Amino acid sequence: MCYVKATHWNDRLKVVHTYDPHHLTYNKLIKDRYKEIEQILDVYDDNDWPYTAQDILDINYKKWAEEQKAKSEVAQAAVPDGLILFCKKVMVTRFYKAEQVVNAEKYEIEAELYRRYLATLRPKKVDIAMSTLTVDFVNGFFRYLREDAKRKVSKDSTLQRHLAQLMAILRYARDQGVISKVPTLEVQLNVLKSKKVKLNNAQIDLMLNGPWPEEWAATKGGQTSLQAIDTFLLQFYLYGARVADVMLLRNRNIISRGGVPVKIEFYQKKGRRKEGKRLMSIPIPPPALSVVSRYWKADKPEAYLIPWLEYEPDVTRTTAENKLLMEEDIGRATSRMNAGLRRLESITNTELSGFTSHSARHSYAQRAKRKGKSIEWIKETLGHSNYDITAGYLDDLDADELNQNMQDVYD
Repeated sequence: MCYVKATHWNDRLKVVHTYDPHHLTYNKLIKDRYKEIEQILDVYDDNDWPYTAQDILDINYKKWAEEQKAKSEVAQAAVPDGLILFCKKVMVTRFYKAEQVVNAEKYEIEAELYRRYLATLRPKKVDIAMSTLTVDFVNGFFRYLREDAKRKVSKDSTLQRHLAQLMAILRYARDQGVISKVPTLEVQLNVLKSKKVKLNNAQIDLMLNGPWPEEWAATKGGQTSLQAIDTFLLQFYLYGARVADVMLLRNRNIISRGGVPVKIEFYQKKGRRKEGKRLMSIPIPPPALSVVSRYWKADKPEAYLIPWLEYEPDVTRTTAENKLLMEEDIGRATSRMNAGLRRLESITNTELSGFTSHSARHSYAQRAKRKGKSIEWIKETLGHSNYDITAGYLDDLDADELNQNMQDVYD
């Protein structure tokens, strides 16, 4: 790959050379062309076809891509109840019609992963019948994701999500009468116990009280870290709220009494109920009051409480477009927040290390369990859809806790 730069420092002449002002446009063209050539080469290599560099460059990509798509659709149509065809023609279309763009794109990516995996088999396959799927297919697919995929998967929890998507496809195919029953695909994955870092009481107190370097307030990176700490603490004290829920908080979400914040009310962005909305009304605990007071501006009710996001709804866009832009903005902000949290490791001599924004939910769940809260209560406050997810947030009880709980049984 090569890139067109806006400027270049010539060390010998000690001058800055300025290039074409349209360098960003050129860079996009270069990247797009590189992807096109990469796709063509993949097909030639998969089929063991001989070629020269000039052969590849002479191909009209647009025409070639249309021909490849047509060939693929014809081949896939010849496979009864084909997994890839059903995923692309039914699942993706279904979500686009419902204006659920993110879900549609997830299934498009999944269909492409199935295609790439099947292309590695000998003999190669263009699709596979859903009624013939077995555990061997799933294990082979997972092995491909772990070892051969362009973006290798290292976590079993990620494989679990791929399995969940596959099962969703099969269940919908059964509901539509495409297959008579859902194949049994039981795969052992180590996902019951979470490996997320959980902060203990001393670490939470350290985040609350610092002290943090004075120069942080004067640097952009330092400000990001301080803002990341406050966001993490709000997540923790708002019943383990998702980072998106905290980033979407506006000043109007703060309920005050006598000019003092006393409660935060918001809708969970991704709740346990299928409609996805659940009102949370949470009294602000004393440790979180100082965090809220640092940011709360009663005279600017529509401004974000903690200024991570730039997104604002636009009535000229569709609901799906607004949702997609919002999620992209949250994704970028979360990356910045996690980068800010990583800076704490060097400051605290590893007392705070290896954790992310999502660790706030795990830390809250662990604290709640040790305070004797039931798994049902923890599940409800976290907004989980089932107990298995909540169980993954909790560590096993240690020996002292087991003995104490057994004593309670006989008291």
